[in-house]
Amino acid sequence: MTIVRVGVQAASTSTGQSIDFDDGPLATSIAMTNVGAEAVQYSTNGGSSFTSIAAGASALVGQVTSDQFRMRRATAGGYPVPVDVDVTAQDGLTRSQVAAVAASAFANTYTWATLPAASAYIGTAYVTDVGLSGSLWRSDGANWGVVGGSVVLGRTNVAGTALTGSTTETIDWVYTIPAGLLGANGALELQAKYTMTNNANNKNFRVRLGAVGSGISGTALMDPQLASVAASHVNCRIENRNSQASQIGSNNAASMYGGSANTFRTGTVNTAVAADLTLTSQLVNSADSITFEGARLILIRP
Repeated sequence: MTIVRVGVQAASTSTGQSIDFDDGPLATSIAMTNVGAEAVQYSTNGGSSFTSIAAGASALVGQVTSDQFRMRRATAGGYPVPVDVDVTAQDGLTRSQVAAVAASAFANTYTWATLPAASAYIGTAYVTDVGLSGSLWRSDGANWGVVGGSVVLGRTNVAGTALTGSTTETIDWVYTIPAGLLGANGALELQAKYTMTNNANNKNFRVRLGAVGSGISGTALMDPQLASVAASHVNCRIENRNSQASQIGSNNAASMYGGSANTFRTGTVNTAVAADLTLTSQLVNSADSITFEGARLILIRP
């Protein structure tokens, strides 16, 4: 923690004067007390915008990097205005870590529907409605990608009602993929868990992709049959193949890993518009049972 008294003298129309953080490039918090007789202003975005602190007043700001924190006078002329600045700084960060923190702190905020075209935006943006807690995206001027390469879109850990007494294909979970979210080469990874009657009868599982509301009529991009097991993961990877309307999925094995005698399932679902990913199960013998235990869906779009 570093406490300094700063003489704020940068002109009221300037981008402000920089305040160095002696303990490191990233401040986790900055407390300011204006002990002068006139107002001052501070900025946490390199001087793009400022907030005023009245004479005798205090202010507290959160995470900010040293190159983005600025202060200036609120009125023209006069002597430097004394301000006590109390910086709690975090050291030991690499340059890339500081850049990542700065990007998350100062990214513009959008929904997926309002995110600008990649060609019209270079930099980082926070998308509020993609991911469990939103997600950070970056455009290079040609394409948008998720910072870090992937984000969990949705999940459920609540067990469903046991399916029994019927041989009808039954929907266990649906997630609606926003229009264009996959892009031309994005991928989805689904990880699901099931428990079932452990006998020689087949239990059928399908991962379908189709138009919103398509349900069990969507294209099956994975369709394993399981028997003689009490529990299983169903792991599926679906990728767009250089087109928003061409997919390659998994096969009839319960895992996307390892070999199989069966070919990969393919699809021609238009993901440039919203689409449903639907997970279903079906009994061959109605005396058996299947219970959906939970699922997680991950978007991969580096």
